[in-house]
Amino acid sequence: MQALVVLHRRPVGESGWLVNALCERDGHRLLLAPRRQALQLHQIYRGAWQAEQDWPRLVLAEPGHIFVLTENALFCASYLNELLIRLLPQGEALPGMYQRYIRTLAALTGQQAEEPWLRMFEYQLLSDLGFGFHWHLDTKGDAIRASERYCFDPQSGFAPTGDSGGFPGQVLLAIHQGQLRLPELRVAKHILRQALSEWLAQPLNSRRLFDLPADV
Repeated sequence: MQALVVLHRRPVGESGWLVNALCERDGHRLLLAPRRQALQLHQIYRGAWQAEQDWPRLVLAEPGHIFVLTENALFCASYLNELLIRLLPQGEALPGMYQRYIRTLAALTGQQAEEPWLRMFEYQLLSDLGFGFHWHLDTKGDAIRASERYCFDPQSGFAPTGDSGGFPGQVLLAIHQGQLRLPELRVAKHILRQALSEWLAQPLNSRRLFDLPADV
């Protein structure tokens, strides 16, 4: 058995659910569950499954802690779920991903400021998938200079602009140091949106369906 959370579920056949689950050890898995199991989003389960012809069949799901999310926190969690479903490969363990997701849900439940947690989650997800970049280093591996300005390329990172365009090095260094005040959050959001869009084949449905607030 291992801990898991349900990211999404949809009916399959007359009596089953096809479940996108984030598992503590096995990462993103597609599991088949009986319809009678009313698996809930944002709840921790202790689960076990066995191999079947199409998808592994969930044979046990013991409910544990549930994260009670409301309003903006619920919208943010839906956004995180879709990010994971769209970007995580199936069946590939990514150390720390499950615990990072659980910590983020706990922060959203605790009514902490949502945007810093989302930005940290996005950046760490990109890094885990091998699409990451460094806030404090440019494309040549040189240290970002506070006095210079930098352009951003999702596939290579930051490069000096030599002019007044781009992003201030001082702000990039502040983000690297975890100083996420309003100016830094705005820059981090803009850059991370560029980076995520590079690897998403289509726009995220959660932004249209749930009308995420502008600051998320």
